[in-house]
Amino acid sequence: MLAGIYIPQQSDRVGGGETVHDALEIAYFRRALRVLRNVNKDTRFIWFSEQQTEALCDHVPTEVIQKRAGLLRSASGDAPSLEQALEMHKADVLLTTVDAPPVRTSLPKVVFTLDMMLQSGAVSAKKKLHPALPRAVKRNCADARLFLCPSAYVQKLCATQVEVGLEKTVLARAGVDEVFSQPRPSIIDGPYVLFPMNRYTWQNIKTVTEALRRNPALFPPTLVVVGPIHPNEPKSWGLPVIRIEQCPDALAAALLQHAEAVLYPAQGDGSGMLALQALRAGAQLITSKSGANFEMAGTTPFYCEADNPVSLLQVMRRMMDETADERKKRQKMGRTLVMDCTWEQCAGKIVSAVKRSLLPKNT
Repeated sequence: MLAGIYIPQQSDRVGGGETVHDALEIAYFRRALRVLRNVNKDTRFIWFSEQQTEALCDHVPTEVIQKRAGLLRSASGDAPSLEQALEMHKADVLLTTVDAPPVRTSLPKVVFTLDMMLQSGAVSAKKKLHPALPRAVKRNCADARLFLCPSAYVQKLCATQVEVGLEKTVLARAGVDEVFSQPRPSIIDGPYVLFPMNRYTWQNIKTVTEALRRNPALFPPTLVVVGPIHPNEPKSWGLPVIRIEQCPDALAAALLQHAEAVLYPAQGDGSGMLALQALRAGAQLITSKSGANFEMAGTTPFYCEADNPVSLLQVMRRMMDETADERKKRQKMGRTLVMDCTWEQCAGKIVSAVKRSLLPKNT
């Protein structure tokens, strides 16, 4: 059986500037499918990409296709269309995202979504679908045999926002790689606080900068900001900044392990991947209960209101008041909690969703 994966890059703009992509969907599938050989023998995948890019993983081939038509854009390119590529490779199933341009195919569809924010974080996690997208989203939801969800939080969003019954969803929770628990030397001189940037924290940059402005003495002398550059980043963060746009897992593990604190004021994070990595690394994580963070990380992190700098400062003080023994106990609890979160289990659920989509609709 062959399943085609299509994860388009949206053409929206952020803050009047160029589109900002955090590629979290690709990271999810890359991590899950690279362990596929350990959990499956009879299901193959092929990744359909609109640009020449790094392979998803070594045993998932890439087929470059035409850039598909969007709301204000026609299809372009000399490569085959997605429909032609699916037919050429004799795919059995299409796995795509909820906001992808609709595909004219009779193949069963498995629809995936990390969240219901849909436009690179431009929409609040509390709001419903973006007004420019409902036609495509509704079409994909109507065509979907199954929905692949990375958390129970996203399952609930599917039920409330697009009226998907629980029986049409498959829960494939994210895993966390062992590399994050392997001790690594620090790559930053001196103490620092780490701020991961993605679609879930972009809208709360001001929470961090305002907290730093109000009480810089409460923080380490250096701020390390990791993630795609966003047009709303301030000219001055309030602390000397080390800016890293992207880094491999080994580097990310070192940053998490040696940070005095990890500031993750996230809203709407549907997978909890960053929280799992932080816990496995033994990091002091400050985040919010929004999204899947509490579902994945339990009581181990310090929780604040993501859009409230005063709440962040209060939590920083509480974290600093912990004794060394209390910190070690929290680290041990976090590492124990994520021991069962594996990408092998996630890959198995993805394969299960693909196989179930081939069953008759009433089964």
